Amino acid sequence: MVGRSFFIFHSSFCILHFFAIAVAVSAAEPLSSSELAKVRAAEAARVAAIDRVYGSVVAIFGNDRGGGGSGVLYDGAGYALTNFHVVAGAGTEGWAGLADGKLYRWKLVGMDPGGDVAIIKLEGKDRFPVAPLGNSDGVRVGDFAMAMGNPFVLAEDLRPTVTLGIVSGVKRYQPGEGGATMLVYGNCIQVDSSINPGNSGGPLFDMAGEVIGINGRGSFKERGRVNVGVGYAISIEQIKNFIPELLATKTALHGTLDATFGNRGGKVVCEQINLDAKIAELGMQLGDRLVSFDGEPIEDANEYTNLVTTIPAGWPVEVVFEHEGKRQAVWLRLPDLPYPKTKQETPVDKKPDGKKPDEKKPEGKKPDEQPKDEKQPAKDGDDDPFGETPKPSGEAPQAPEPDTPAPENEDKPKTPPGPRDPRFPDPRDPRRPGPTPMPQRPQLPQTEPGKISNLELNREQYRRILAWWAEFAGGRTAIDAAKGFTFECDVSRDGKPVGTERLTLSTDGRFRVETEIDGKRFRAGFDGTNFWSQEGDAAAAVAKPEELQAEPLAASAMMLARLLKSDGMTASLAHYELQGSDRAARQRAYRLRLSLVKDDDAFAWLSMYDASGLPMVKLLKTGIGSNGVELDAAVTYRDEREVGGVRLPHAWTVVEGLAEREKLHVVARESRAVGDIADETFAMPK
Repeated sequence: MVGRSFFIFHSSFCILHFFAIAVAVSAAEPLSSSELAKVRAAEAARVAAIDRVYGSVVAIFGNDRGGGGSGVLYDGAGYALTNFHVVAGAGTEGWAGLADGKLYRWKLVGMDPGGDVAIIKLEGKDRFPVAPLGNSDGVRVGDFAMAMGNPFVLAEDLRPTVTLGIVSGVKRYQPGEGGATMLVYGNCIQVDSSINPGNSGGPLFDMAGEVIGINGRGSFKERGRVNVGVGYAISIEQIKNFIPELLATKTALHGTLDATFGNRGGKVVCEQINLDAKIAELGMQLGDRLVSFDGEPIEDANEYTNLVTTIPAGWPVEVVFEHEGKRQAVWLRLPDLPYPKTKQETPVDKKPDGKKPDEKKPEGKKPDEQPKDEKQPAKDGDDDPFGETPKPSGEAPQAPEPDTPAPENEDKPKTPPGPRDPRFPDPRDPRRPGPTPMPQRPQLPQTEPGKISNLELNREQYRRILAWWAEFAGGRTAIDAAKGFTFECDVSRDGKPVGTERLTLSTDGRFRVETEIDGKRFRAGFDGTNFWSQEGDAAAAVAKPEELQAEPLAASAMMLARLLKSDGMTASLAHYELQGSDRAARQRAYRLRLSLVKDDDAFAWLSMYDASGLPMVKLLKTGIGSNGVELDAAVTYRDEREVGGVRLPHAWTVVEGLAEREKLHVVARESRAVGDIADETFAMPK
C-alpha cells in the first residue's frame, strides 16, 4: 500500500509546493484545471491519511491528570503503543483521552526501558479505533511524514495536533539517557516534523496513513523547549520485534553479543569480548573480523551497534566472523544486556492536607481540573529529550518527569484562544482553590527484567493469540463442524523419498500418526484417555505424553490435535503462558509455552504478520523442551490449504538447531475432512 502511494504523493506535493512559490513570487499564470485537480487530490489524500490515524491517537495522563504524553492504538481491544518515559512519568495506570472527547482508564501491560517503548491497555469500550502499522524498512530520506500527538498538553478537548515534515535521515543512532542501556534509539528515523514535549509516544505516519514509528526524542533550543527541526522516532519494525515481549507483561531486555567492535584497516574487528560469553565459546576472539550479523553484512562498527539495539534478548541470530583468515558461521541466542540496578525513590514530602496519617486517598478518581506544570526548566543544551539532566550511567533513571514543557515565561506557548472544556478549568484562574502540592513521582513495578509480571494478563494474551489462529484457520465454528481430518503424506530427505506418513486428527484432541521411514514402522496416538506408541512389530504400550514428545512427528501430531480442540491448549495442563517474542521459520513469532506435566514443555510459534506486513497468525513451528528451554528437534509448517472449510498446513519439516537445519520433509499428497471418526481409529492396537 505504501509503495503504491508514494509516487502519487511525492509528485502531487512537489506540484503543490511549486505552485505555492510561483503564486507568492509574481503574477504567475493561473493553474490549469488538470494541475489544480492534482493539487486538490494531494490535499484530499493527505487529509484521508490523517483521518485514518486521527481517532486512534491517545492523550496519556496519570491518575491526577499530571504529565501529558501521547500514544497510538494499534489493536481494537484497547492496546496502545507509547514511550517508556511517558508511562514512567505517569505510573502504571491513569487516564487516556481520545478524539471522541471521552476519557478512558488505562493500565500498563509491558515496558521496554532500553528502547523507550511501552504498551498500555485502555478500558471502557468494546472496540477502539486503530491505526495500521506500516513498514519502516521502506522509509526513504525525503519521504513525507506526519507526527500526531498532544504537544504542550494543548489537546484540552482531547483532539490531537498534526504536524507535517519530511524524513531527514534513516538508521540514525541516539545513545541512551540515564544509563547507557536505557532509552537507546537505534536504527531510528530522523524527521523535521515538529516533535515537541507531549508528542512523545504518538505516531509518526506516512502518506498512506500507516504508522512507521513512535515519536520520542527531539532537539530543542535552549529556552522554551520548542523543537528546532530535529526529531527522532523509534522505527515500527523494531517495535514489532518487542510487541510479544510487552504483551507477555515483561520488562523487555535487549540482546548483546557481550563484545564490542571498532573500525580498523577497513574492517570491523572485535576490540573487547567477555570470555564467558556464548560468542567466545563459539570461537570469536579479540581481533577477529565481524563479517555479518543477523543476515546483514557489517562494513562499519556503527552498523552492528544500530542493528543489535533492535533485537530482543534470547532471539536466535547468525554471526559470521573471520578468525585468522578462516570464515566461521555460528548461531546463538543473544544474551541479555542488563539494566543498571534501580533504587526506589524516597517519596516527596507533601504539605498537610487535613487527612489523618493513615487515611488512604481514593485511587483512580476521574480528573476534573488541569494540574499546574511542576516541571523544572531543562538544562541548557541542544538534546534534552525528556526535560531532565541525564543521571550518571551507573544509576537507572527513576520515573522521568511528566512529558510537559518547562515553565519558561517568555517562550512557553500560551493557552490557545477559544472556549475551554469545562471539565478542566484554567489552572491560572485565580478562583481556583488553593495551591497544588507537588505530586509524588509515580513508581513503576519493580519486577525482574525479562520475567512475566502478571500471569493472568499474560494468559489473556495467550488465549487471544490462539483465537487469532482459529480465525486464520477459518473460525472456531468451521473447525468444530469439520470433526476430523486425514493426511496421506510422502516423506523425503535431501530431495530423495524415504517413506510415508499417515496422520489422523480429531477436533476433540485425539490423534493417530503412522510412519514408515527408512524401512522402520512407528505408530502412536491418543484415544481420549491414554497415550500409546508402537515400534515395528512390538506390542503397543501405554506411553507418557513426554515420551511421545521425544518423537518429532508424534509431538507434531499431538500439538496439531491440541490446536484443533477448542480448549486443547489450556485445559488439563500443568502450565501455559505467552513466553514472548522469538523467531521461527525466519519470521517474527509469538512463542507459546505449555506444560503437560511439570518441567516437560511443548512450544508453539505463531506468526505475527504476513509478507505484506498485515496481521496474520498462523502456525510456524512446534517443539519440545524442559524448564522453558526448547531442545534441538522441532517441526516447521507451511503450505496452508483449505480442507473441509479449515486452513491447515499441508507440508511440514523436521528441523534441528537454531539454524533450523532440515532433516525430513513431509508433504501431504491427499487430505480430506472425515466427519465423525470411529473410536477404533484412535484405539491402541491389540
